[in-house]
Amino acid sequence: LLQAVFLALAIVVRPGAGAAFSSRNLAFSPVPWNQLPYYLARRGVEPDQRLPLCDCPRGIDESRPTHQVIQVIANTVYEWREYRFTDESGRPRMALTMTRPRKKFLSEREARVLLTAAAQWRRQTPLPAGNRATVRIPDPAVSCRLPSNQTSTRNPDARSSSFENLQSIDPARLEQSPCNTIACLDINDQGSSYRGTGFQVSPYCFLTAGHNVFWKNHWVDEISVIPAQHPGNDGYLIIEPYGRQLCPRRNFRSNLNFTRETGSIDISEFDYGAILLEHPFTGIDTFMPLEFYTPGQPLPDRVEIAGYPLYPDPGLHASSAAWSANGLVYNSPDGDYRQFINFTAPIFGGNSGSPVCYRNFLGQVRVIAVTTWRNLTMAGGGGVLLTALNEKLIRGWLSYTPVPNFSETGYIPFFCNRDGSWTGLALANPGDEECSVKVEYFSSEGLSAGNQPVSIKAHGQAALVCAPNQDPDCATGWIKVSSTRPVYGFALVGRNTPSTMFDINLCPALAKKLLFPYLAAHDLWESTVMACNPDTNTAAALHCTYLPPDGTALSADTSIPAGGSLALNLEKLFRQPLDGGQLIIASSRPIAAFLLYDNTATAADHPDQPLWRAGLGAIPWQSD
Repeated sequence: LLQAVFLALAIVVRPGAGAAFSSRNLAFSPVPWNQLPYYLARRGVEPDQRLPLCDCPRGIDESRPTHQVIQVIANTVYEWREYRFTDESGRPRMALTMTRPRKKFLSEREARVLLTAAAQWRRQTPLPAGNRATVRIPDPAVSCRLPSNQTSTRNPDARSSSFENLQSIDPARLEQSPCNTIACLDINDQGSSYRGTGFQVSPYCFLTAGHNVFWKNHWVDEISVIPAQHPGNDGYLIIEPYGRQLCPRRNFRSNLNFTRETGSIDISEFDYGAILLEHPFTGIDTFMPLEFYTPGQPLPDRVEIAGYPLYPDPGLHASSAAWSANGLVYNSPDGDYRQFINFTAPIFGGNSGSPVCYRNFLGQVRVIAVTTWRNLTMAGGGGVLLTALNEKLIRGWLSYTPVPNFSETGYIPFFCNRDGSWTGLALANPGDEECSVKVEYFSSEGLSAGNQPVSIKAHGQAALVCAPNQDPDCATGWIKVSSTRPVYGFALVGRNTPSTMFDINLCPALAKKLLFPYLAAHDLWESTVMACNPDTNTAAALHCTYLPPDGTALSADTSIPAGGSLALNLEKLFRQPLDGGQLIIASSRPIAAFLLYDNTATAADHPDQPLWRAGLGAIPWQSD
């Protein structure tokens, strides 16, 4: 079994390979800007040569972009500005400047890479196997909150919407990007249930209408977020391809103006909000791009919306499907488009929070507004535009990453990182939720030697070669394993010459008094105690008592530095050979320890003996 685990660890990283380890264990690792071309290449994507791009002129007026876009690409927030113009031959051209992750005038090649990566959100995202959930059709008594404008006279000559373009989204399309980022919101508030819509813009953020998260004078109680929900073929079940997350009110965000207005259901330019997740949805890794409007920028002629209206047709029962519609934009010439957008696409109760999208001249889809009200006079709808008014808040929500609550802790009392030696760590998550793990390394002197983040899926495993800082002073030390849920595991310490390996179980608790019930026979074996003191402020004083099988007990004292560890040969500690017996360690600080049985040191005197190394965990004799 140990050999099999060793092979599994060796597959992740060859022994002695240093700091490299499987990137699959990282939770949403960001891809930096200089690695974006390689990110596309690994996905088999060539930069789109059809895009009419050019090097950005250094003298361009940066204050007057044609478009301003923010999008999470490869788990990094990118923000750029687009400038459209025609060249000397009258051909359309576009140049880009980037403001995040760093300020830069983009060359034609760099702009092509960025826009190609931005368009990859439309590619299909495979669904994780076995992640589907099915639930019964909910109680049709669920209701909706959709502010309406009963007396609108804006542009009364605008063409009224036709309901012919209203259609349910096919489940096959719904389980692909971008539709899989649109979620049904089941809103529970003060004993009642309501329907809404949200759309995902980063691994941890859904944008939605403000009145979905804050109603009149209070935050709603909780919201279940269900991406890509659709009805089953039999009509009685609802398919939840990515499952659902129940988010409490601490996860909701809006803005001070909206909450000061006590969540007014009147038309408000502040009616926007967000739902922040505790952990990302497995299988959704591409997100909606957002375009923020600048003064003087014209609105598109036509937009499309998609969401979860509860009753899209009065003759139908409560719908569990996603519906889309498109319509004309009819903003009035008096400038109300500065914060609002009005359109003829039909919307219904439950559409609150639906994304309002259009396609730019490159054919790329952009979100420009959040649906917030229904216009009864014009048989269409409207929403809050993405502008400088809400850009700062939304940018902050896009960058949100939850801070894990590492409430569970375990200890590996020893690691070895010398030339020819290595340490591997195997962990398992027995729970039914994904957990985050932080593996921290400390030198034997108590110095921090780096850390590795690991994410383990529900009922999953993770294996990595331990990679502390490659510092000669950190050849040995100990490991602290912190996790958001209980995990189990052990370490393997291997040596290439001679080829040996031993295991150390993850110790879940510390103790001040430890017992080792059996020590090795001195003629063939050595006994070495390896212990760590996680208290980074105070050294641990150890009083060690050897109880031989017969004879007089022996005592000796030693210590472990604050935050440090030791590897202690017992014959050297007691200054005489030990033949079996027991060892009791009394420590002034709680510690973790184990005992290594080792016959490799005596191999030269006994060439006929196989080489063995084995570990024995300490037994807490009395824990505090």
